[in-house]
Amino acid sequence: CIDTLIQNVLVTDLDLDAGLDTSYCNTPVLLSAKFSSNVNSVHWSTTNNFTDTLSTSSDLIIAGIGMFYVKVSDGNCDQIDSVEILSSSINIDVFANDVCIGEYSLVGVTNLNLSTPIISYNWNVNNLDTAAFLDVPNLEKWYTVEVINSEGCIIKDSVFVNVYEYPIIDSIWASDTIILKGEDITLNIITSDNLIWRDFLSSSPIQNFLPNKTGCYLVEVFNEFNCAIKDSVCVEVKDVFCDSE
Repeated sequence: CIDTLIQNVLVTDLDLDAGLDTSYCNTPVLLSAKFSSNVNSVHWSTTNNFTDTLSTSSDLIIAGIGMFYVKVSDGNCDQIDSVEILSSSINIDVFANDVCIGEYSLVGVTNLNLSTPIISYNWNVNNLDTAAFLDVPNLEKWYTVEVINSEGCIIKDSVFVNVYEYPIIDSIWASDTIILKGEDITLNIITSDNLIWRDFLSSSPIQNFLPNKTGCYLVEVFNEFNCAIKDSVCVEVKDVFCDSE
């Protein structure tokens, strides 16, 4: 038999009590499970399917926030209960933006409890002590920070930044780069990514048209991550009368 119990619901065989204070600042919290004398095994875990083991005794010392689960068994029946350790006077949000390779990412911390200011930041990037900074990651990476507020409460959090490659233009060319006025040309671009021509409504990689003056034609190529590059092809248009020698 398996009985699943909800926190704060009193049961006959198991009465889980984390103490009067179920918040964590910087002093470890002692969780103590109370149960009947016929229990012969205890299992504390961070998951309700008990895939890890924090303790196998009635007591568990916690130095962090989260939900913690305890399961006891008498060899025939199991009972499960849980207790939540909440953050005491400190709450943060760590942010950063994904980037294209070579670009800056703004990495930082937002204090979600403005009544208690943060006085110290310890980042895993050059031990920076600042609320926010710019970085140019070459590869995808985790940014981790440990902060301390004015009451001495400590919390650690992290954020993951993806770094994306730029699209590739295999080639770009014009059928002719010097033409006489009245002649048409064809512009071609080879790429597997999306593209936009600045001078044409169509996004086709092949553009056939009749230019009336010398100019360069700009194309922007971008991928699904919004990383973009630009290139152009120039065409000289000669007037058969004005440019004749």
